[in-house]
Amino acid sequence: MKFRSLLCSVLASTMVIGSCVCANAATFTAGSENATAGNVVSVPITVAPSAGETSTDVNAYAIAISYDSSVLTPVVKGTDEVGDNTYATVGDSFNSGVLTADLKDNETGNDEVLIGWAAASPVNVTEASTLATVDFTVNANATGSTDVKVAVAQVANSDSALADKSTIEAASGTVTVDTAILYGDADGNGKIESEDASLVAKAALELITFTDSQIKACDVDGNGKIESEDASLIAKKALDLISSFPVENK
Repeated sequence: MKFRSLLCSVLASTMVIGSCVCANAATFTAGSENATAGNVVSVPITVAPSAGETSTDVNAYAIAISYDSSVLTPVVKGTDEVGDNTYATVGDSFNSGVLTADLKDNETGNDEVLIGWAAASPVNVTEASTLATVDFTVNANATGSTDVKVAVAQVANSDSALADKSTIEAASGTVTVDTAILYGDADGNGKIESEDASLVAKAALELITFTDSQIKACDVDGNGKIESEDASLIAKKALDLISSFPVENK
């Protein structure tokens, strides 16, 4: 669906065609979040008065949230006014309006969530406020970081004229995928073996020094220290004598 038709359909549903869309300059921003591969991450989309402005009135908007579909998959959050799936939830300050959030497959890997919102009367924004939140499932094999970009569409008034976009700014966010921890894997080879237990025993005796990531992976009893008990537990796990570590059950 084109931006303009998306916005107009939302405006029509709330009977506010002809209203001002943004009275003052505004900045739309996608939040930056940390995530874990295979899990869901929530990305807030906020609006705030632009630099030099004390407030802005938001009556309606149409924006596109672009993302790498090889890394992120939008989560269905319910259905909209006409029964179609919607891929965003409205922010608390914007509950007075109607939200739509559709998917656009660009066949390039950079797909979009198209979000439209409109209300019968404007919301006055004096500080950064959440317009909507988009949930994404992070690909189980994802690593590193990926951008979540915001593009603000032109908007139409009752005369089908387009609003001046020069007063509207957009800022992208980033989803950073934390590397999954394999508890007990001291040497980082993706396995839990007797060699890992040996390394932990040496670290417990301060014969070798672990990195922060090694400490996090090898503190398997979860007491914040590397001790002989950690080495013992890892040795048992390497022999399949235990199925999990205490830290995984906390």
